[in-house]
Amino acid sequence: MSKATLRCVGLFYEMLQRLGIVVLRVRDWKKAIAWYTEKLDLKVSYIEEADEWAQLIFPDGQTNLAILGDRNADLKSDNRFVPNILVLDLNDTVDRLKQRGVQFMGDIRGEEGCFRIITMIDPEENRLQLYELINNSK
Repeated sequence: MSKATLRCVGLFYEMLQRLGIVVLRVRDWKKAIAWYTEKLDLKVSYIEEADEWAQLIFPDGQTNLAILGDRNADLKSDNRFVPNILVLDLNDTVDRLKQRGVQFMGDIRGEEGCFRIITMIDPEENRLQLYELINNSK
């Protein structure tokens, strides 16, 4: 990714390197792991069943999504952090996930020449966003 592209989406490329892990609290830990592995094709990289902790890895291996079982999690409040997942082809990814029963909120939106984004929800109504970067400098 070029520095110009990073500036376009407002990332601090000199100081911050990457997001290493996002922890998601869920009430039904086993169901959440099944959803993220079956629907999104994430792979389990580490698991502690006694503590209801699992780390799921993305294909590029750079970011982990940790699923933490918490039977007291407040599912009525919006999550304050929304993981954004980079994809190469947003339209194709959305079509494939819809075929798997993944629910989306609204339509694809974005900023011309920079990015396109859409919000999906997991079974416990946590929001996640899929986005693609657009480079119109061809």
